[in-house]
Amino acid sequence: VGVATSIESFRCVLLDKRWTCQVLEKLSKHLASFANLSVRSVASIGGSIVARDPLSDLLPALVVLNCSLVLHGAAKR
Repeated sequence: VGVATSIESFRCVLLDKRWTCQVLEKLSKHLASFANLSVRSVASIGGSIVARDPLSDLLPALVVLNCSLVLHGAAKR
């Protein structure tokens, strides 16, 4: 999942039955409460992270899940 992935696409990935984790199912349900479908379809994970919106619950959820970010620049990873 990349930073350009929409919130809705990320939510759908979490619903994939290959992941049998109650935490991911709850995160998917939580993401469904983000705005409405049309906003979730264009809002991205990266946008949510860099916007530093105090109302966004995505970043704390990613921290709790021990997610990591890999930043890519023009010259290095």
